[in-house]
Amino acid sequence: MIVAMAAAIAAIVMAFVNGIITPITEQKGLALPSANSWITFGATSTIINLLLVVATASMMILLNKLHNIIRSISSLFATTFIVMQVATPGLMGQLYDGTVLCLTILLATFILFSTFGRIHETRSIFLIFFLLALGALTQYAYALFIPAFLLGCIQMRTLTFRGLVAAIIGIATPFWILLGLGIIQPNEINLPSFTSVVSALSFNDTMRLTSTIGFTILVTLITGVANFMKIYGYNARTRAFNGFFGILTISTIILLFVDFTNIAIYIPLLNYCAAMQVGHFFVINHHVRTYIPILSLNLIYAAFCVWTFLV
Repeated sequence: MIVAMAAAIAAIVMAFVNGIITPITEQKGLALPSANSWITFGATSTIINLLLVVATASMMILLNKLHNIIRSISSLFATTFIVMQVATPGLMGQLYDGTVLCLTILLATFILFSTFGRIHETRSIFLIFFLLALGALTQYAYALFIPAFLLGCIQMRTLTFRGLVAAIIGIATPFWILLGLGIIQPNEINLPSFTSVVSALSFNDTMRLTSTIGFTILVTLITGVANFMKIYGYNARTRAFNGFFGILTISTIILLFVDFTNIAIYIPLLNYCAAMQVGHFFVINHHVRTYIPILSLNLIYAAFCVWTFLV
């Protein structure tokens, strides 16, 4: 992981120096500024985003240590996440909503997993949906993951009537507070607009990005299906955790197609889901020469990164 992070920093510095990182200027929040406008584009934005990527990878390792999701202490999935992130240096090299969304979803997952089998944990459920609703004020994509976390509560066996009420209150609270304080006005709330893949693929400058994403989706689906056959034999608690990752992965892939013109936002989260599936797959199917497919996968993502410099 340390080697991967060092290589990632070198790649991002090269991308920044060569002007490959194009600042994201879009505002897609429901009422508040998007993360890309929190800090002026430049070296500070790059450094903060890199720190958030490292924090995400570290939290992935901690999540597995606490809940034994892949039944191994391997940090391969965290390393894979960093390698996948480097494949799109133009996004990894600046602070934007995609990185913040991924980290927020991971934090919400920590809270969700802590509620397993505890039907009275309504405060935790409230906090999960409060975070999603608060994030939606800066980028509407957060709100699209609310159904996934509702299904996650069912997976954790915690979605009682009181839990559902807690979720609804959690969603309403950020709007209630900001409207009550006069920070936002009702007429300032913007509804999201969606564009399908068919109408968006005509732009030639999206082909490299879609190639990288398409390969990641393929890897995710292959390893995810292979893992499912093994996960079925785990205990109920581990099945629930991995089941939620399946829900999150499918939700992310669907949103990549449904909300295609907002595709950059979902890439870190897709990489997170893919890395968990890949890491789990190689732990389950560990052999003497396992390093060969792992290195091959890393080289493919390195090639995607180099492609960015060449195009």
